[in-house]
Amino acid sequence: MARGRQRTWPARNSPGHLTSKPVDPVTSIIQLEKLLQAQSQFTEVTFEEFEWPEESEEFRFSHCHFLGIGFRDNQFLECHFEDCEFDSCAFDSARLSDCTFHKCKFYNSEKEAGCSFKFASFPGTTFCQSDLSLCNFSRANLYRMEMEQCQGTGMDCSYATTAQNIGPSVTLNSARLADCNFSYADFTGAWLCDAELPENRFSHALFNNANLENTVLVDCDLHGIEAKDVVIRGADLRGAQISGLDIREIDMTGVKINDYQQRVLLEEIGLVVE
Repeated sequence: MARGRQRTWPARNSPGHLTSKPVDPVTSIIQLEKLLQAQSQFTEVTFEEFEWPEESEEFRFSHCHFLGIGFRDNQFLECHFEDCEFDSCAFDSARLSDCTFHKCKFYNSEKEAGCSFKFASFPGTTFCQSDLSLCNFSRANLYRMEMEQCQGTGMDCSYATTAQNIGPSVTLNSARLADCNFSYADFTGAWLCDAELPENRFSHALFNNANLENTVLVDCDLHGIEAKDVVIRGADLRGAQISGLDIREIDMTGVKINDYQQRVLLEEIGLVVE
């Protein structure tokens, strides 16, 4: 464990289900531990302003509200979150394995602030139809993460990676982020090799010094991106809106495009195609 100790939960009496919202929110780890001993499913519960236990396994949360909860360095295994809100929560350096977040909200529109996932990892975890606007995934490990139909406007994914080292000489690359809105997101220095990123909106996103080698970017909106020193060798750009790419400054070796996209690329460097 990240903090040098391991928590062992007492056996639960039964996988109970909390059907009504408590009068008062759960505001301490002591209160939470008592609940976790008796049940594994929670509905319409508010958890407020405390540090979450280090390990959580096979818990289910529905329509719950997490306010100011610290999940730093925690481990989540096969936990399911449905229609939950996370307000000012920190998942920094957490490991979320085989978890599901469906229709969850990690963005507070009044504060204009998202949650923090810096240095976190997500093997086998899925975010679906969730709002991750302005969340901070800087230097996170996205290996085997899936994200679909999510709102990610202004996300900070700088220096995030989809790579996982297996032994001293073997590196695997895997992630699928599809049909999401990443407008104005920051992917500066990100390592996204071999990732599947189809049908995403990346308009006005930053890709300076990012590595997109062999990345699938089919049908993406890349309008107005800033991509100084980006690497896209072998990437699949078929069907993508690629206005703004300057092929004089980018190595296009092995890049896949459609016939009609040639005109766009050539016009960007001043050539007139008739």
